[in-house]
Amino acid sequence: MRREFKQSLQRMARHGILTVAMLTPLSGWGWGPVGHRTVGKIAEQFLLPETKVKLGQILGGQSLPEVASWADAIRPSAPYKFTSWYHFENIRDDQDFLQSLREMPQEKQQLGGVTEAILESEKVYLDSQSSDEARTNAVRFIVHFVGDIHQPMHTGRPEDKGGNMIPKKWDGRKSNLHAVWDSGIMMTAHADLFAADIKKLTEDVYATYLIDKFKKTNVPSLDGLDSWLAESLAMRSAAYQYADEDQDVYTERFSDAVDSRVYFAGVRLARFLNNMIVKQQQPSVRGQFRSAIEAIVGNLSDYMSVVPKETMPVRFLSL
Repeated sequence: MRREFKQSLQRMARHGILTVAMLTPLSGWGWGPVGHRTVGKIAEQFLLPETKVKLGQILGGQSLPEVASWADAIRPSAPYKFTSWYHFENIRDDQDFLQSLREMPQEKQQLGGVTEAILESEKVYLDSQSSDEARTNAVRFIVHFVGDIHQPMHTGRPEDKGGNMIPKKWDGRKSNLHAVWDSGIMMTAHADLFAADIKKLTEDVYATYLIDKFKKTNVPSLDGLDSWLAESLAMRSAAYQYADEDQDVYTERFSDAVDSRVYFAGVRLARFLNNMIVKQQQPSVRGQFRSAIEAIVGNLSDYMSVVPKETMPVRFLSL
């Protein structure tokens, strides 16, 4: 498999369709550009017509794939540095999400996490008093973070930084377990697929493949962030268990799992946006989950934000 993977990459490179992100060492950010853009592309296929129109206005004509990696692009900048914590949850093996929050020091609780970031972004968008900038950013963050919460290593163990501290060789290079889940498995398993249709964007090819693959699959728990998180935690256990397997065996074991997480994220993102933008409502299951979180950490709006730091209310600036 590894030889075929290299040959496919060479064919793709000759035709100029390999992006920098695919050629440089795996970064450990979300699903990587291909995964996040594919989540956005899948979501677009399940949006209501009214949602598409309003999204075009909110995003200034940009598509969901185009904004899907915005949250990764802005987080190293000083005004958005505080959002670095919004991309993941750190949960020990012997805990569930709410248990981990209860045992967390208050100062760490108030850094936020991907679950809280999705919920707060939703609240900001639904608040008629929010600025246009805040509502646009809220949508951009949701598009990205719904992808992140479906990546098992974004619910990783705190002691190894979500697999970033677990070395794993991939395609002859030094990498780590987190990066392998971000992009490695996906790109290895589907190298021939991506190379076969070189005139199309990679996310278009991958989205078409996944929609056909899962066309008879019922996507469960369309609205429940707690369920999405629990699914990632369950898959995370196996990801760690077999981490010592070589590239080919590990790819064979988990390629279907990666495909399902990307597809589920896309379908659920569409449902999320349809509810929020057209129906202007938060499903009760998410409201209940937010209440359970706030019973532990307090009002999320007191310490989380979707706007850059220089425009944040005074109460945020000391965090």
